[in-house]
Amino acid sequence: IFLIVDALADGAQPEDMVFLHIAEQAASQLVPILLETLTKQEEDISDDSWNVATAAASCMESLAGAIEDQIVDLAIPFISANISSPNWRLKEASIMAFSCIMDGLSGEKLTPIVASALPVILECFRDQSPHVRDTATWTAARICQFHTGALSQEMIPTLMHGLVAALEDDHSQVASQGCNAIFRLAEACSDDSDNDTNLLSQYMSGLLEKLLFVTNRDDWDSHNLRSSAYEAINMLVEASANDMADTVRLVYEEALSRLEQTFAAHTDHQERMQLQSMCCSLIGQCIQRLSSEVIIQYADRTMTFTLQVFTTKGAVAHEDAFMMVGYLADKLGSDFGRYLQHFMPALMT
Repeated sequence: IFLIVDALADGAQPEDMVFLHIAEQAASQLVPILLETLTKQEEDISDDSWNVATAAASCMESLAGAIEDQIVDLAIPFISANISSPNWRLKEASIMAFSCIMDGLSGEKLTPIVASALPVILECFRDQSPHVRDTATWTAARICQFHTGALSQEMIPTLMHGLVAALEDDHSQVASQGCNAIFRLAEACSDDSDNDTNLLSQYMSGLLEKLLFVTNRDDWDSHNLRSSAYEAINMLVEASANDMADTVRLVYEEALSRLEQTFAAHTDHQERMQLQSMCCSLIGQCIQRLSSEVIIQYADRTMTFTLQVFTTKGAVAHEDAFMMVGYLADKLGSDFGRYLQHFMPALMT
């Protein structure tokens, strides 16, 4: 299955290969086995090791990519029968099965399925089982990634409410999936960033506030939670419409304050450098979205902190700092000249 999908992705034409349609012929026997195997999850949600259930999910996803819409009739009965089950294993397996078949489905085939399944999936954001909450949030991320067009305007408020709940989840893995879902949704809206407003505008401030809080959670170092939150913030800023300029400006100010705090923070060297890298990346994103008239008000402070980053030994944050300076120079034009004598030592190092 993997070889066929990879060959098609590389542009192989039917005449270049002999297709025996083995996957299509085996699907009716294979899918029931895979669906049953999806119910053999590990008890511990923190156990992210390769196991029989994750292997079944990977195989299911590959099969969906190979036979595409034909997998619907084979998988949907299991999903429909178990997505509201009181047994967390059956419920989680049904949601996982739904997420696995999405990549291969056409929009025409998936839209009515999403319309009927998404409300139930969003209800699972509040399920007692962290496994179910985790998979439901991941599935929402995949819907945002592959089939945003299947989301109706009526679904968006409930989706946003569910994503905020995911960010507040006690389990860092669920919160990290929430960050990923927000990233995917913002990414899908990025083409509308030059508009006066877009889908994200009415939710932007609340999402950013929650994500900024997540970056400072006590479990920030679990399941890449802090980096996932910063990535989601960056994408929200990148996808922000023109009416979010004041909100982006507040994020810029917050990022500058956080970068300043890293120089006095009592943290180990590696953590400090990672924080500086994330702050520089976010500042650079804000600079790209704001006008030159706004940026010039923060230019001195921005360069002061950036030059301090370059004095810190280690190269983790330096690349992001250089990129951020490039964005600043582009916005300031000839006005950037007053910083050259201070910046040149770092540039020549």
